[in-house]
Amino acid sequence: MTTIPKQNSEIARIEKLLEGIIGETCWGVRLSFGDELRLEVGPKMPNPNLKGQQKGLWRLGTRASRWILEISGDSVVDSNDDMLLIKEKIKLIEGNQIMALIIDWTDLGVEIQLSNQINLKILTVWNNTSKLAHWELFMPDSMFLKMGPKGTWSYDRSDKVLT
Repeated sequence: MTTIPKQNSEIARIEKLLEGIIGETCWGVRLSFGDELRLEVGPKMPNPNLKGQQKGLWRLGTRASRWILEISGDSVVDSNDDMLLIKEKIKLIEGNQIMALIIDWTDLGVEIQLSNQINLKILTVWNNTSKLAHWELFMPDSMFLKMGPKGTWSYDRSDKVLT
């Protein structure tokens, strides 16, 4: 784990890693645990963990954070809303391209700008005692970017054996 980048070279390194997701289409959105979002982005691939299922080459997930979905700057739904409303409204993300992924380096939150003026803002919750990430991104070549908890981040192989 590394703390919030203090040098432009660290920030530039992470932002360079994220360039590949720009222009990719989000084709799947679902809730994983409670109000945690999971976005499937880019080419579809077989999911080795779920027979007959597919996953995106890029997979973005929220964890110990709050999120807000906006269209044209107006809030449509957020993680504190009713589950039925959340399940209905998150489908608006599907079929849209990722235009920008902007990290707030003061707290590791992120804004995902999609086509059709859709924005997904992932807000960090620093008073949370959870050891879970604020958000995470599974990337090509089995790489994994984890932002949080609090001011920490890591970039490593997703298939690395934990000891």
